[in-house]
Amino acid sequence: MNFREATFQALQEILLSNQRDFGEIYLVGGYTRDHLLGCTSHDFDFVIKNDAIKYARIIANHFNGAFYILDKTRQTARALINIEDERIVVDCTLLHPHGILSDLRQRDFTINAMAVDLKKPDDLIDPLGGYEDLVRKRLRLCNDDSLLLDPIRIVRSVRFTQSYSLSIPTPLKEHIRETCVKLVDVSNERLRDEIINLFTIERFIGSIELMDELGMINFIFPEISSLKKIPPLKPHVNDAFTHTIRTINTMSELIRSVLFENYELHDEKLFEARQVLEKYINNLKKYFLKELTPG
Repeated sequence: MNFREATFQALQEILLSNQRDFGEIYLVGGYTRDHLLGCTSHDFDFVIKNDAIKYARIIANHFNGAFYILDKTRQTARALINIEDERIVVDCTLLHPHGILSDLRQRDFTINAMAVDLKKPDDLIDPLGGYEDLVRKRLRLCNDDSLLLDPIRIVRSVRFTQSYSLSIPTPLKEHIRETCVKLVDVSNERLRDEIINLFTIERFIGSIELMDELGMINFIFPEISSLKKIPPLKPHVNDAFTHTIRTINTMSELIRSVLFENYELHDEKLFEARQVLEKYINNLKKYFLKELTPG
């Protein structure tokens, strides 16, 4: 795996220095996936054999960061820390009682079911072929019950597909459509967080369209679904749903052109609008970059 980042090495040092009390420690999930893709990630997920909540607190205290419990029953906690001026999120969860292989098989998608033992960080643990799925750009479940075990994974399927340009096999698409009804069992807070993650994807309009194709819109945004029943009135040519989606996409493009230098606008009218906004650019950047809530 060739982990060389200062952040990983700093966390590895503090984690291994306490390993005698907490047992096996593995780095799992997104950071491992992104590292294989050559992408930068500031989110670390560790599974720990004993007392994961206490471990997260140790990490937070060591780096003078913040700490809070995500799920006391499942022994899951988060540390928010800063290393070399980078904001780092570290989640610690209790390892599956039957070990790391069982732990990985209970995860959502194969691309997230890879791990490394902190004592042997150059050896990839990949029992489900997640690396091959990354290479072939396909999304696969870790097990047939994955979506039922945690229905929020239904929404995550869209984020991973869009973020990494993956394809969803037809049987999985059908399974997602059949399982969407389970989204009513997901808390509003978890849905909110996942939707916010979706909306951070560049040109996220594809995410909304895929959610619609897979039947999620009815359960997440029922008000939006009702827009399909409103026919266009002159001079409009699209129904209210399509018109709304196009409006969101237009605003998204315009806002990104404000936030990011050299962002390419292909629409002539948008390009003209961007020029009009030039004199307000600094105030607009400050406004759009302001966090509504921490993180």
